[in-house]
Amino acid sequence: MITLTVYLYMLTFIFNPLNISITTSLTSFSFSQFNVWMMLLTFWVSLTMILMSINYKYYKKSFNKFLVIILSLMIILCLFFTTDNFIYMYMTFEASLIPTLYLILGWGYQPERLSAGMYFMLYTVVSSLPLLLASIQMYLYTGTFFMEMMNLYSNKELYSKMYTMFIILTPFLVKIPMWGVHVWLPKAHVEAPVSGSMILAGMLLKTGGYGLMKWCQAINFIQKDWFYQMINSINFWGVVCISLMCLTLIDIKSLIAYTSVAHMALMSLALMNGSDIGTYGAKLMMISHGLTSPMLFALAYINYTMTSTRNILLHKGIGQNTPPLIMFWFLALAGNMAAPTSLNLVAELIISFSLVKISLLTLITIGLSTMLSGAYNLYLYSALMGHSNKKIKYSQMSNSNKLAMTMLIIPAFLLFAFINTISNDKNKEIKLFCSKLSFISK
Repeated sequence: MITLTVYLYMLTFIFNPLNISITTSLTSFSFSQFNVWMMLLTFWVSLTMILMSINYKYYKKSFNKFLVIILSLMIILCLFFTTDNFIYMYMTFEASLIPTLYLILGWGYQPERLSAGMYFMLYTVVSSLPLLLASIQMYLYTGTFFMEMMNLYSNKELYSKMYTMFIILTPFLVKIPMWGVHVWLPKAHVEAPVSGSMILAGMLLKTGGYGLMKWCQAINFIQKDWFYQMINSINFWGVVCISLMCLTLIDIKSLIAYTSVAHMALMSLALMNGSDIGTYGAKLMMISHGLTSPMLFALAYINYTMTSTRNILLHKGIGQNTPPLIMFWFLALAGNMAAPTSLNLVAELIISFSLVKISLLTLITIGLSTMLSGAYNLYLYSALMGHSNKKIKYSQMSNSNKLAMTMLIIPAFLLFAFINTISNDKNKEIKLFCSKLSFISK
């Protein structure tokens, strides 16, 4: 009943009949349309995690403890997505690591989970510790921890120092993660249980994207400096390299993890170009990826329960006797490759438009990434097709698994019709896209 009340309250912010931008503030927290969407996504992914884990044998003896971990992580993430105070954002940003690490170490099923946990903490904690020192320096300079107030000082000497930019943005780029500092992500996904992979892909990567978005808006950095050019060059190169790498992988969880890196690189490019249309596309990408990526990891877990291996070459024929499973795979991969009517399609179109405005040369990278995205998604789907395999222990999907998949697939495709509710941006280009791509016009 409490959850239903929370949902109804948040929906009043999203579907505003008077088309008025609603923003309320309570001390250091605020609610806007996009904030509420991220909170809804957190609740939604958490609920599907629980549904996927009900029949997981490793949870049966400590299911109550598992629920406490999920609830605490959900609360931390909701606080992160609603705070306007930088020090609170930093605290919740770091606090989200603890329940996630507990999931990996406590319910992972291989000894290598210790190594994965070490990489996870090493990359994320070490990169973010200097951020605390930078926040103290900014407080001494500006006298506030509120990001909107910091924007008043965006043209001052503090933000013109490149080392300050590096310290501020690096933790979020590592958490996204950016190509080059992404090693921790595949390791964490491979060793994490299904719930850990779902929350890691669905929400924790979005903390990096959300933090990057808030700081890019607050500090209003100069786009022609060397730091901006370096990050964009890495992301452009990373999109193509990661997509090519996906065509060579045979570990199904590693493959899905690397597709996340490719999608997040596109999102970073959109955020770093500083335009309103790019930021809007990045917001759509966060939500669409937050639905499709957990779905892919959940399906990979179902495959693993039947084959006892992550090698996709040994998954061939898995859909022969389980039609619902192969149908869910088809829809999930269609959403992941930005098929028509998926929210991911709208996100990639808007991001592509924002990048082309910078330079026509970006069309080369956009074209390659689009082609390779279709290639590795088709590669994964074709690997699952074929004749019946006697080595596979066929079993029907449980009702809880089917419900979880349905809950993720429906919004991944139907939110295409409601893109004008995701943000209250008033940019003319954004309004034009919404009017042409949405079934519901303002």
